[in-house]
Amino acid sequence: MIDPDTQALLTAAGQSGTSPETSLLKTRQAALRLLTRGGPWVQVAAEDALSETEAGVKEFLTTGLALAVEQDDRASVSVIIRSTTKPPQRAAAVAAAAGSHDVVKEFLRTKFYPGKPNDDRQEVNRIMAAAGAGTVVHQAGSDALTAELNGDADALQRFLEHGRYTAAKQEDRKAANRALATGGPEVRAAAQAALSGPDSYVTSFLQTELPKAQLRDSDTATHVSQIASYLASADQSAAAARQSAHLAAEQAAIARNAADEAHQWNEKAQASAATAAEAAKQAKESADAAQRSADEAAASAKRARDAAAAAGKSAQRASASAAYASSQATYARTKAAEAKRSADDARTDAIEAGKDAEAAARAAEEARTAAAKFTQVGEQRENIGDVPDEKAISQFGVDRQPENLRDNPTTRGLEKCKPNGLNIGGGPPIYICDITIEHHITGTMRYFTYQCPPGATQREQCTRVEIGSNPIDFVYTEHTQLKSWEAVGDALVAIGKALIDDFVKCANDKGWNQAEGCAWIAASMIIPVRIARLGKVMAITPTRFLGDLPHKFEVRLSDGSEILTEINNGGQVSLLIEVKTESQGIGRALVQSAFDHYGAKITSILGKWVTSMPSNLNSFNANLLKKETFHDAAFNTFTGKMAREYGYTNVKLAKEPTGTPGYYTDVEVIFY
Repeated sequence: MIDPDTQALLTAAGQSGTSPETSLLKTRQAALRLLTRGGPWVQVAAEDALSETEAGVKEFLTTGLALAVEQDDRASVSVIIRSTTKPPQRAAAVAAAAGSHDVVKEFLRTKFYPGKPNDDRQEVNRIMAAAGAGTVVHQAGSDALTAELNGDADALQRFLEHGRYTAAKQEDRKAANRALATGGPEVRAAAQAALSGPDSYVTSFLQTELPKAQLRDSDTATHVSQIASYLASADQSAAAARQSAHLAAEQAAIARNAADEAHQWNEKAQASAATAAEAAKQAKESADAAQRSADEAAASAKRARDAAAAAGKSAQRASASAAYASSQATYARTKAAEAKRSADDARTDAIEAGKDAEAAARAAEEARTAAAKFTQVGEQRENIGDVPDEKAISQFGVDRQPENLRDNPTTRGLEKCKPNGLNIGGGPPIYICDITIEHHITGTMRYFTYQCPPGATQREQCTRVEIGSNPIDFVYTEHTQLKSWEAVGDALVAIGKALIDDFVKCANDKGWNQAEGCAWIAASMIIPVRIARLGKVMAITPTRFLGDLPHKFEVRLSDGSEILTEINNGGQVSLLIEVKTESQGIGRALVQSAFDHYGAKITSILGKWVTSMPSNLNSFNANLLKKETFHDAAFNTFTGKMAREYGYTNVKLAKEPTGTPGYYTDVEVIFY
């Protein structure tokens, strides 16, 4: 989102009455602001615009900035997709990412997904409960719930995104003021310092500094009480000594028959005894106060340790969140830099071809748009788990071979072609016009992988194996200038041939996934997961297709592992599978390949378990001998586990098994 001041500059720059000089100045001023206020794509585009020619700055204003904003918005949706723990929210974000920029912006505005209102209510109630009744946060949450009940659909989201934090800051300041009013000297000093600063100071005071200040106050109180106890004990000792002296004097007076004197000493002794008793009481009270202060100091110390530990955990969580956000920003910035490099190369090529500044700027922006499209397609497919790691298929990845490529162009703008008044040698007039051509490229992409012997280090040591094909069907828009009416047909043919040549080059170039190279054909270049699954099988061991028809899919590996499947008109797939290879995941890849082959036609799975393909049969019998129910015994086989993964949760016998429970020799079950 662009801040209002920057948007005002951009609006002024784009107004029809603005002079070119003023438009250029205001656009560059806006770009300068966006260097620190925009997302990764916007920052890279703004930095590029600041070093651009007038034509490049104009291109930034008219198309480049909008493209960068869209890519940043799409990156924000990708962050939600990768970070949410709620499947409905992820599904909604994935759907938004596949839509237009307006769809993306609306999703970012509302964050809506099925079940969100209920989830938001639960989260608001959780926050209120954690804050406690009577707090500002609790009241703000209650107000949001009431507003939502009265028809304000955005009330809960406003509270969750902004309101709760504003309320929490107010609550923190209330707590800091209470500490200022009731705390000891250290607490009051720390609270005053925090309240004099920004909200972050107050939060830090309550989380970590308050317990430390309370500990210092408790230590001081303990020390004062201990000293008072010592002084009171000394007073008690002195009074006791005086009492003893007075009693001795009394006894001496009695011995001298001095009754009056003895009475006086007795009164003094009693007074000293009373003083000693009072001093003893004060000493006990001071000792008790010292103990209470010591206990409070211990509690304060524990609170300080707990606060430090909590702050450490919060810091760790914040660090993890910051690291994740940083990684996403770095990824987006990398893609934006790739797009910039693509634009720079296109601009250089255009200039070398003799095109003017405006044409070069337009070529650069088209290249940047193509790179953005490449990133967008890749992220969308990655978000739905549809971008395989080609190196995981085989050590040399996947080769592509486009075939039967055709270009079916259509043009717009020919009707605007006008003679420029020039002719050569009295020949026909020369026409110059800008036209738009939509090239519709069709054909077939074949994919190959490599089966390599152990220890192979070069591709030449391996066998190239075809793993599948996919249709090519995309539209590429080209803006160009024609300089002669008679040359229209030839120009279209030449441009189309150049596009097809580029496609072939991209397919054979091992660096094709560099955005600047082949971004415009991204969707046709990324290998489909269904082909990658089969490629993983075929790259490991020689494979022979026994049947690959619409109603049949059968594969046998060299080690004897095989899958034999056939689908009937009702959508029931009969499945026999035996896996003997030690390579992990081959059985799963075989089943997935069969399901990829049949697609949505499948309604149920017929598992045929016989002694000639014993792995499922042996597992089923072993499960029965462990006293598992028929249902659990069937679903705890390999086929049963795969059936459950594909959403089939019920099972029944297709016919009566042959043999006795735990020792069957022929079993047929239907998962549905």
